[in-house]
Amino acid sequence: MAEQKQVSAGTHLKVLHGRAGWLFLDNDSNAVVRQHAGERLFAPGSLDLWRRTLDMRASYCRSRRIAYAKMVAPDTHAIYPEYLPESLVPALVRPIHQLIDHLQARSGIPLVYPLAELQAANPEVWSDIRPILIGARSVRSSPTGP
Repeated sequence: MAEQKQVSAGTHLKVLHGRAGWLFLDNDSNAVVRQHAGERLFAPGSLDLWRRTLDMRASYCRSRRIAYAKMVAPDTHAIYPEYLPESLVPALVRPIHQLIDHLQARSGIPLVYPLAELQAANPEVWSDIRPILIGARSVRSSPTGP
């Protein structure tokens, strides 16, 4: 990955400068920039652990007649890739894609990832409730949603 302009936040570099003055999280414990660059992916065993954990949660809910879906909220790196620095080209395969593919192939758990809905939303009218409403709509429209 090309050199990135960063700003110090305390003792760690946490801010990545994007285009048009946008700021993105960097050097966090989840290595979000490395995930988007395709440099940090799930190991196959990790995907199985996620599936087993989610299967247990779904089984617990099913036994109590509770609908279950897992939602992963897209981050700003995914929602606004056009504002990432030119040096950061989003990879075609990232951990979220691995998880979605793994669950679709090996589990009946609906995983809601409302990236398209959030990208289509007008950022000028965003409020704290909008992502919740988008997520709820995505779960309801899921083939196995409530």
